[in-house]
Amino acid sequence: MLPPRLGGWQDHPVKSRPKQRSLTASADDKESTKDKKDGKGEQKEGDEKSRDGEAEEKAEEEHKVDERQAWADVVDESKALQLTDNGEEDYEFSKSRRYRPWDEEILDEDAYLESLQAGEIFSPQDKGEKGKRQEGKKDEDRKKKTGKESDTEKKDDKKKDDKSKDADSKGEKEEVEDTKTKPRVSWAPDSSAFYVSRRDSRGGEKLFLVNSLTKPRPSLETYNYPLPGETHIGFSELYVFDRTRKEFFQVEGKWKDESYQNLHWPKAPEKPKDEDAEEPTAAELAGTGDELRLVRRDRLLRNLELCSINTRNGECRVIFDEGFVGANISTRSLRYLKQRNEMIWWSERSGWGHFYLLDKEGKPKNAITSGPFRASRIVEVDQDKGLLYFLGNGREAGENIYFQHLYRVFLDGTGLTLLDPGNANHSSTLSPTQRFLVDNSSRIDMAPVSRLCDADGKTVMELEQADLSRLYDSGWTMPTTFKFKAADGVTDLYGNMWKPFDFDPKKSYPIIAEVYPGPQTEGVSHSFSSSNGRQQLAQVGFIVVQLGHCGGTSGRSKAYHSYGYFNLRDYGLADKKAGLEQLAERHPYVDLENVGIYGHSGGGFMTAAALLREPYNDFFKVGVSSSGNHDNNVYGRHWAERYHGLKEVEIPKKKGKKGKREEDTAAQEKGNKEKQGDDQKKEKEEEEEVATKFEIDVPTNAELAANLKWHLLLVHGDMDNNVHPAGTMRLVDALIKADKRFDMLIIPGKRHGYGNYSAYFTQRKWEFFAEHLLGDHQPGADILEKE
Repeated sequence: MLPPRLGGWQDHPVKSRPKQRSLTASADDKESTKDKKDGKGEQKEGDEKSRDGEAEEKAEEEHKVDERQAWADVVDESKALQLTDNGEEDYEFSKSRRYRPWDEEILDEDAYLESLQAGEIFSPQDKGEKGKRQEGKKDEDRKKKTGKESDTEKKDDKKKDDKSKDADSKGEKEEVEDTKTKPRVSWAPDSSAFYVSRRDSRGGEKLFLVNSLTKPRPSLETYNYPLPGETHIGFSELYVFDRTRKEFFQVEGKWKDESYQNLHWPKAPEKPKDEDAEEPTAAELAGTGDELRLVRRDRLLRNLELCSINTRNGECRVIFDEGFVGANISTRSLRYLKQRNEMIWWSERSGWGHFYLLDKEGKPKNAITSGPFRASRIVEVDQDKGLLYFLGNGREAGENIYFQHLYRVFLDGTGLTLLDPGNANHSSTLSPTQRFLVDNSSRIDMAPVSRLCDADGKTVMELEQADLSRLYDSGWTMPTTFKFKAADGVTDLYGNMWKPFDFDPKKSYPIIAEVYPGPQTEGVSHSFSSSNGRQQLAQVGFIVVQLGHCGGTSGRSKAYHSYGYFNLRDYGLADKKAGLEQLAERHPYVDLENVGIYGHSGGGFMTAAALLREPYNDFFKVGVSSSGNHDNNVYGRHWAERYHGLKEVEIPKKKGKKGKREEDTAAQEKGNKEKQGDDQKKEKEEEEEVATKFEIDVPTNAELAANLKWHLLLVHGDMDNNVHPAGTMRLVDALIKADKRFDMLIIPGKRHGYGNYSAYFTQRKWEFFAEHLLGDHQPGADILEKE
């Protein structure tokens, strides 16, 4: 049991929690810098126009790649996976799930990674294919009306001519120059100091894609893409300028490939209210440049430190730190309470995510929240009343542990109050005065309801309730929810079930599981939706389910989330199988001899693993795996390094025979015994120094190819620059070598999502399950004509 108040930072016993190294502090990188790329050339003045034309064309051709790099600069490294270029157009998730990368207060790291892997986050500056088509159509219409070419067309023609001439002059040999970024300086409020950071990504390895649809020739796409464990991933440097002594210095690093986030000038505290005291100046209230604070993290993503840099002498002081041995560290934003000379930190150090109150210098005062539930995000802080409003889940008895609620608590940890009661998933909005809130709630099996509540959570008035009568009139049926035990027989897991509208409990139905392994999201929905692909698939004649699994989400305890650490491939399969078996025991209409599974991206990875990994390859009979990262060693390094776990291996340095040893010999000959002793001591210390390298080896699906027994359909877009097709092709190669029969569908010209080809893929998915689970084979060539 965790005490309600925390007087110090001593550890509390938590069952099965990961081993900790020390104390936690966490913060998001809200003030990281985003650099814009600015190419430089060395052409002579007479060739400037040609040079500018070529540079402009290169910028357009490499726009998507540069945007991905820009996203990587603006966010914490641990979040920066490769982005799809037109996720909005090419992915069929609802718009409500898309986020901008700067919404860090709303979007935590794991949700950010979920959207990145799904391809839902995209550059607002990237117009994508649709935008380009629209612009092209405007130019064409303008040309028809005026009979003249648009400025855009003229520029395009000029760039083509310039490129052609430049290529001729270089003998068709072009060199891509390293681009430099403009520095972004962040001044202190009193202008006495500034800091600037830079990141060097040169030397990084690239990946390649061939677009077979470009005419007249297929085209090559090249982009930077660091893989797990690689050495040249880029490194960051942080510099500070002290204007008072005109000194420019670099902040000394601690870890190899460390990253910086949450850089900020802490605000000066307000002076005590005293009639005789002078009024504080605006600069005093805003803060000075005497101190710069930041959070630095190691590449392992298991350790972090909150640091204070004295800009006047360059000294770095660690306020406190935290680390885990068998888990990654999640972070939240630091919140200063200027009026109270305090700050709030979020940490999972107790085994659950909670808020802690510290003074401005980092000395702990008390735990604001505690207990076996998760506090996730600050909504508002009333410093005058000493109240914290926050979102949390897992506290209310008898509810799905993932249902979100809004709470209020005093900063001393007392008076915890639920503000939006009700057995549902809540999305509540607090009024600016904190006197009222609007509570919008729903469940998979409950229609959305909106109501107005007062500051104590009591209903003031009902606002609206969704009317589902027309849905029911059309034959629609509400999906159902269920709870089951994980394979350990102890942990409660949750799931959803969709049945055909003409469901007959006396019949037997094949069951299909839609899966996504996480670990940042479990792939189980908790809010109402009247239409989705799971219900459509059920209409073909199946029971379709979502099931949770241990390690699938950060929304519970730290031990739960880290369950699959160092085992990114297999950790979720046992719980899926256990859940389906329990459903068959409860419901006679579940046909456990005909079990299907499907998923996209990480879900595609999990689907193939289920058909290849013993003993699950006997249990799952049919799988549709789309855009799966079957080989995470060729997927973005941040994903595997964060969730599978990276190891730093020490390698002793080799000492040369010359140099310092010769100086020691000369000193010895001169009879300088004191120097000789110092040199020998220094030499011994240097010999004990070790170099390190990073290692990671994520188990792949290709390693299990010989175990395939049943029916597997592999699908991938051949221009997927998020999950590179190489992962799928390596699995295909292994299946061929093992003489296995399987099906494959390559979507030409598509990224991680399939865009206007999604409907075709959906039809193929339905038919694949119908053929192998229902015996319904469609022989005709026209996919829209069914017998």
